[in-house]
Amino acid sequence: MNKKGHLSLALAAGSMAVYTNPSYSLSDWDQTLAALLLAACAGIGGLAPDIDHKTSTASKTIQFSARKRKSFRSASGACFTVGLVLTIVWLAAKLNWVAWDTWLDPLWSPYALTAAAIGPFLLGGGLVFLMLSRLRNLVLIAGGAGLLAAAYLNEWHWIASFAGIAMLLLPLVKHRGIIHTPEFAIALTIGLLSFAGQQPELVQAAITGFIIGWWTHLAGDCFGSEGIHLLIIPKLKLAMHLFSNGSATEKLVIGICTLCITIVWFLLVLGIEPVSLTAENRLQSVPAQTSITATTALNRSDEV
Repeated sequence: MNKKGHLSLALAAGSMAVYTNPSYSLSDWDQTLAALLLAACAGIGGLAPDIDHKTSTASKTIQFSARKRKSFRSASGACFTVGLVLTIVWLAAKLNWVAWDTWLDPLWSPYALTAAAIGPFLLGGGLVFLMLSRLRNLVLIAGGAGLLAAAYLNEWHWIASFAGIAMLLLPLVKHRGIIHTPEFAIALTIGLLSFAGQQPELVQAAITGFIIGWWTHLAGDCFGSEGIHLLIIPKLKLAMHLFSNGSATEKLVIGICTLCITIVWFLLVLGIEPVSLTAENRLQSVPAQTSITATTALNRSDEV
């Protein structure tokens, strides 16, 4: 599935989770905010697994465009080449390996030495351009190292260390690798749910939505030809071959998901509950009504 497919499928799943959960009602502001947060984080979770792809939407948020990265690499190569030559000349002059007066007018010797001294700065500029061209990897490595350090120093929940290790591994793994395996998703789900149990309602809603989005992403990948595979048994792969990226079938799925999202939120705004919840509420009200009737009958008998 492509970006639109994953996003629409995740938002549809998140919206259905909100609609079928009696805890969320648009009549209350806090519940409305939690419902919107759950659906939004489902969309984020639906795109997050593709952070292991260098050109995915998730990766584009932490790196420059392909055209700019190419320009940065070219500038880096030029700075390194010129800077290295000038630095060698500058060091040679400083160590008296080069007799400027023998082949250069003494009037221009100071200017030549000043120009050569720019070499180390060009090397530094080349390093900066190289870092900008590899910004995604730097952000992931720095973020992972920071999470690990913070989790260790502050004794955070183990899911922080898990996320830190995953971020450190991302520059090394291929697309649809460990990040797209059910084992990774199970570990992530257990960790996030364990962490969410200690958090306020809004954080719980956000984490729930993210988990829903992550699993719908894996489910969406199963529809295509590449599918997903197990980490323990890599050769065991689930791929339904129902459609390819950008095909008419995928566009139909996107349309169905969009229609589902629209209908669900329309029903939520109108306050129309699912049939199953309405029937459950009626069943729960029967014992209460029976108890009230019995109490009234006893009171009347006592009066008589």
